[in-house]
Amino acid sequence: MRQFKLYIISSVIILFALVGYVRAEVTPPRESKTSALNMEFITNLMRFADHCIEDEDYWLAEEVYSLVVLVAENKDEISKTVEKLRRNIEAEDKIIEDNYRQESHQQSEGFYKSGLELAKASKYSEAVTAFEQALAFRREFPEAGFKLGECYEKLEENRKSIAYYRLCAKYLQQQSPRSKEQDELLVQVGKCLNRLDDNWKLFSQIKSEHIKKLLSSADEYMKKKYESSVSQLLQRSVKIDPANIKTNEFILQISVPPLTSTEASGYWLNLFNGRDLTGWGANAYWRVEKGRLIAEPPEKKTADMLWQGRVPRNFSLYITCYIEPSKYKREQLIGFYTGVFKVGKLTFKDIIYPPAGRLVPGHNHVEYIMKNGTSKFVINGKVTEVGGTTINGSTMTETLLGLGVQSGCIYFERIILAEFD
Repeated sequence: MRQFKLYIISSVIILFALVGYVRAEVTPPRESKTSALNMEFITNLMRFADHCIEDEDYWLAEEVYSLVVLVAENKDEISKTVEKLRRNIEAEDKIIEDNYRQESHQQSEGFYKSGLELAKASKYSEAVTAFEQALAFRREFPEAGFKLGECYEKLEENRKSIAYYRLCAKYLQQQSPRSKEQDELLVQVGKCLNRLDDNWKLFSQIKSEHIKKLLSSADEYMKKKYESSVSQLLQRSVKIDPANIKTNEFILQISVPPLTSTEASGYWLNLFNGRDLTGWGANAYWRVEKGRLIAEPPEKKTADMLWQGRVPRNFSLYITCYIEPSKYKREQLIGFYTGVFKVGKLTFKDIIYPPAGRLVPGHNHVEYIMKNGTSKFVINGKVTEVGGTTINGSTMTETLLGLGVQSGCIYFERIILAEFD
């Protein structure tokens, strides 16, 4: 079985080497260099995944395989290969129990505070139960994960301690931007993992070294005014670590931002300048504070905002936003205005909302894609098909682009419009 897995990994490495060679013969130098960097990174990841399997660290092997699929250029081929590898990994004991229930921040905070008191009194076994309940009611709760890691370390259960420290680090790394407190916690959990977890340290090193190479190339291309190439490199870096500080500092310097959609071409436009509502027709429930656009409608009201500029027929509207956890509601919705419809004698603006529960408290990445009369959402990496733009047989008479927020408090950080060919 082990030989079988090693054979597949070696085959994957050879496959990528051949693909990289062929691409180098037919692609421009900049793309060829980027592909070579990506091929080197995937090769290193696959070797490391095999090391994790040999070490029976199946949890981290899964993380590595997930990253390989995310960054691979030939996704169909690599996905099939990775699935074969996953099926041949022996089942590991489930260290972290998945007791997830419906989101309830109030109950989660109650269990978390109880856990803090128990840990302070050195009642670590009881504190573990409380912190696990806190995670059961709020899945992405890095602080609770960190405290579980600390408690299990005190109980000398290092395997479980490492698992929860890793969970904490994973959630923190996915948040962009992070608060000062979250950055401090990430440094703290990093020290814990470096002390206890050699595999995690090596995984972090592989990712960090690759990001350094990507940013070095981006800096080189920036000086030569190759902003499109810079954007592609930064997009790769964001996939590996969305909250990497140097990457996000670089993004602020360019006019062509890295989007999640690979279909976008033509012009790119930042619809929020970070200072005011220029270009938008907004109601009183929108404001700008400290470089962020804030929507906070009263009860039973909607914060509407329509873009006043040109709207292309085929486009992607990409936003990053932060939902205030204390004001989060499961049915909280960000709607996207699509156009004007005439149904009989009635004329009205249509707005499409993503499914309830897809948006989460904290940071969200949302992309609304309109192409050839059909639309879809990509919310935190999950795709939801919406369908065609007709209502009762009537088609749009005018295309609109806008946002509507129905409840809570949402901070918009980026609003990017990209046109499709």
